[in-house]
Amino acid sequence: DRRRRGGMAARAWGSRARGVRAGAAGAAPATTIVVDARSYVPVGVSHCFSKNEDGMFEDRLLVEPISASSLECMSLGAPTSFKAVTALELGAAQGLDGPEALPAAFHGAELCADFPGRAEAAARTWTREHAREELMGLVPLGTVKEDFNFNVDRPRVINAVHIVTDDDNIKQDKSIDVYGRFDEEEKGGGEGGSEGSGEGAPVAR
Repeated sequence: DRRRRGGMAARAWGSRARGVRAGAAGAAPATTIVVDARSYVPVGVSHCFSKNEDGMFEDRLLVEPISASSLECMSLGAPTSFKAVTALELGAAQGLDGPEALPAAFHGAELCADFPGRAEAAARTWTREHAREELMGLVPLGTVKEDFNFNVDRPRVINAVHIVTDDDNIKQDKSIDVYGRFDEEEKGGGEGGSEGSGEGAPVAR
């Protein structure tokens, strides 16, 4: 079956996927991940959105490399913005000028920012044993898979800007409040609580 064939092909990549880099004198050797032009990398077409100057959302189709963990989650039925996935060799992926050389499901999309760099980063995740043996068969080289749980109920906005406010800082303080300071203040038990009000002291902003 596909997964078995993919696993057999994966062993060929696995034999050259890792190298050993010597550490500093007296230190234990460090393992470094090696990829080359023939390394496996899947890419998908993702339905995203961007916000225009009027604050309205516009559809954007992006071609993005996919890590091993992401594709595994998608194969298990997790909701995803990816409509289709194909698999390439890293050299071919980094040589793309646009989606025209990809299957028809990718036409009309655009390559994501820093596509070559992201393709290399994704390829590194596919050198691990679990990815080579268990996941490469999900999308063998040159094939297209489209039966994912496509869902854009929670849209990906690629140009969204989050402005940090004082409220965000307070929420973070509460999340790490191991001494229960905020609980005491909210119950009116903290020092400086408003006398006779029954309410805790206001939170500093």
